[in-house]
Amino acid sequence: MRTGLILLLSTVITMESSFQKKPTDRQPVAAGRFYSAGREALEGDLSRLFEECRKYPDKMNVRAIVSPHAGYVFSGKVAASAFSAIDRDRVYKNVFVIGSSHVMSFDGASVYNTGDYITPLGRVVVNKEIANKLIRENRVFDFPTTAHLQEHSIEVQLPFIQYYFTGQPAIVPVIVGTNNESTIKKIAEALKPWFTPDNLFIISSDFSHYPAYKEAIEADNATAQGFTTGDPQTFLKSLKNNSSKHIDGLATSMCGWTSGLTLLYLSQNSKTLEYKMLDYCNSGDSEYGDKDRVVGYHAMALIEKDTKAPAGKVQLSSFSFTDKDRNDLFGIARKSISSRFYESISSLFCI
Repeated sequence: MRTGLILLLSTVITMESSFQKKPTDRQPVAAGRFYSAGREALEGDLSRLFEECRKYPDKMNVRAIVSPHAGYVFSGKVAASAFSAIDRDRVYKNVFVIGSSHVMSFDGASVYNTGDYITPLGRVVVNKEIANKLIRENRVFDFPTTAHLQEHSIEVQLPFIQYYFTGQPAIVPVIVGTNNESTIKKIAEALKPWFTPDNLFIISSDFSHYPAYKEAIEADNATAQGFTTGDPQTFLKSLKNNSSKHIDGLATSMCGWTSGLTLLYLSQNSKTLEYKMLDYCNSGDSEYGDKDRVVGYHAMALIEKDTKAPAGKVQLSSFSFTDKDRNDLFGIARKSISSRFYESISSLFCI
């Protein structure tokens, strides 16, 4: 009897373990609400958004973008503008898509590692090796993947990735569930090994929520100015300043501020990176929105500065001379001047 119970318990544990390890793809929940649920309709929508968005003919060396995650009829063109700053033929090893949780809170981050993400455009492969490494080596990432199941902020970015890039990089989907600044810094530290030119980071975030049209523009501009300094504390101060103004209807200045702060910690103190504002609108600019209560949308990029000298110009700071070099050069100059002076005097007096 005892042996039978042990065998039964062992079987149950084995079955449970196998079930937990069974790959489970994350199915779309925002399709039909935030964007078209049909493949053909979605491709047509994306085509129009990229055709109509603000474009950047000189592609920049983009390390990260901030892209909105509202319904495409409201924020789609701004999102397309963010992606358009990237060279679509650029080959990235991975795209880290980071969003802040709208549905639950927890003291860290959740990275999806049990399967791939599915959209109406097909499968988006998750780099489960990186996901598992993050979970295994960082307690701050050891949170359930259930945080992803009803969260739209990651999903809404994926059709843009699928449509825009020539090649299809793997993604690392991360949901931030905390607003603790110290914990967010730990999340950034864990992601730091992958914050390289080989990988793209996408921060999924809208900006102001529910002020009137004019007030939204003012608040969103202040938040963007703080964010693009690249300094985490300046950014946080801009959020506090907006809050202190008690703007009617303003629930938040940036719904994904924790994800944005993660990126700022990643890029902090870099002398080769700079933030650039690309485009802006709010829901009041859409034919489907009103101007009494709006949501703001910014497109931004984190780019590598161009440190090369302009063609045909020399950076003098790249030269250095020893004392001997300087003496030799002055000697040559004196001989040249003396020779020219003698020639002039000889010509003048017909010597």
